[in-house]
Amino acid sequence: MPAAKPQVAAVRPEAAHHNERAVALMGMGRYDDAVSALTIAVRIDPTVAVAHSNLATCLYALRRLSEARVAYRPRPAPIRFSSIRACRH
Repeated sequence: MPAAKPQVAAVRPEAAHHNERAVALMGMGRYDDAVSALTIAVRIDPTVAVAHSNLATCLYALRRLSEARVAYRPRPAPIRFSSIRACRH
């Protein structure tokens, strides 16, 4: 019997949209605007790891280091990885 594939829960489309918007803003160097979009994304779906990572990256770029550390910190709820893209900074 073949091994079962792990099930990956779908990312809420609204969260994916805000993450994608933030990635575009990050590409333009608009980190403050990206932080706003990512804050919405993690509020909609706090389990999307890439949104937390992108948020921490933006906060780091803005030298908001203590906030960046919090954004990177593991959450009590499980964080899942998804197919939405991460920014390569």
